[in-house]
Amino acid sequence: MNEARLEALTERLLRAGVAPRHARRAVQELRAHHADVMAELRAAGIPPAQSEGLAAERVGPDEAFVREMLARPELRSFASRRPFVAFTLLPLLAFIALSALSVGSLIAVLEAARHWRAWLSPALIEGARGLCAALFFGAMWLAPLAAAAVTCLLA
Repeated sequence: MNEARLEALTERLLRAGVAPRHARRAVQELRAHHADVMAELRAAGIPPAQSEGLAAERVGPDEAFVREMLARPELRSFASRRPFVAFTLLPLLAFIALSALSVGSLIAVLEAARHWRAWLSPALIEGARGLCAALFFGAMWLAPLAAAAVTCLLA
């Protein structure tokens, strides 16, 4: 079976919403089934050119295979089955959780710094301020620019 045809079939399944692991497994099984049919036909003494056509006929058309795969909703990816949850709810919850984690971490660091201030040297405190300023600059200016650049590259 032609590898380009199998790659195109995998791509069609993925674009239709079939989970990647199910699409790869199904195409691998189709490849193995086609190879078994070819071996069976060659063992029967049929010439290779004719056995290729008979094997393709016995395996069936790609459209029927795709239709059968799409008829089974359990093979669909989570994002295909529940797009609202995957693309709206989960990112929103992750943003809220990461924001709360960041604020909690900042509070913990500030509380620790308040207790350690008497033990730390002024040079170390100034170095920490410089590091905080650099991190703030990176978070406020460089990270959004990097995210925009990556988005532009992916578009």
